[in-house]
Amino acid sequence: NLTKLTLKTVSINGGDLQRLLLSCALLEHINIEWCSPLSSLRIGQELCRLQYLRVRRSELEMLELHAPNLTKFEFDKDLAQIVLSDCLRLSEATFLSNMRTQEFNDYDFDDLAFTFTELALPYVQKLFLLLNLDQVLRFSENQTSFINLRHLNMNLEIGWDPYDDSWAIGFIHLLQLSPLLEELELHVSNSTVDYEKKSTH
Repeated sequence: NLTKLTLKTVSINGGDLQRLLLSCALLEHINIEWCSPLSSLRIGQELCRLQYLRVRRSELEMLELHAPNLTKFEFDKDLAQIVLSDCLRLSEATFLSNMRTQEFNDYDFDDLAFTFTELALPYVQKLFLLLNLDQVLRFSENQTSFINLRHLNMNLEIGWDPYDDSWAIGFIHLLQLSPLLEELELHVSNSTVDYEKKSTH
């Protein structure tokens, strides 16, 4: 009868997690955070009741789920490949860069290889992005269209170079990938200046 499951700082592999999820047929809410060693998770059977999925700060790089009633999805840069089959109701997604919460001197620049080329969320209508400067630039490499996106909320951290506006290239490309966009909210911040741009059209 379990409907909500949170795994935080749990040592579990993909096979054990798959068996656990399949034994809980009524799950509606799953939160996975700080779990290892968890490199991939593939579940062929339907999780028909699942509505909310959150995967943060784990070693999970590949996720494949069949969840026809999933409506909200939250993830970070570690999850580089996402296959959400038959998720026609997925209307809201949140991407959060873990590096936004780190000091500049602690950045691992190898992590900047993250791209959105494997991101397939064609049914999403609301997208929330919390990014750093370099990850916005990665949008220019994206081959995926957000064809149903109506609302975009982007929070951008450019802390170490407040005068570098090169991120605009990736930002413009993202807009080009969203032909039905109706509402845009952009927040840009750095260590010395904070400013907001909001636009509705």
